[in-house]
Amino acid sequence: MHEMSIATELLEQVLDHGTQNNALVVETVEVECGIQRQVVLEALVMAWKAVSEDTIARGSELILTEKAVKAKCNLCMNVFSPKIDHYLCPQCSEADVELIEGNDILLTSLTCEEK
Repeated sequence: MHEMSIATELLEQVLDHGTQNNALVVETVEVECGIQRQVVLEALVMAWKAVSEDTIARGSELILTEKAVKAKCNLCMNVFSPKIDHYLCPQCSEADVELIEGNDILLTSLTCEEK
């Protein structure tokens, strides 16, 4: 279950930002998950609850948004939405692409109560 390692890394980022901004409590954490990362959102929520238990993020709401995959063909420059593991360009039928969206997990926003 890679969701536990994602939650742990996410918590490190949240605590770093919280410390830098004198947060007493983290209320909400917003995260954008690229579909390419194949995160099981329910598992990530459960992992988040476990790793944040004894921290200022305890009880915080984890708001997850899935981001669709977009690719750009390096040959014809067509931008398209591939299915996972199917990267043939629909315009030129080549599989030489660059993923431009949907392959990241990004912390996008925190809501905190300050000291």
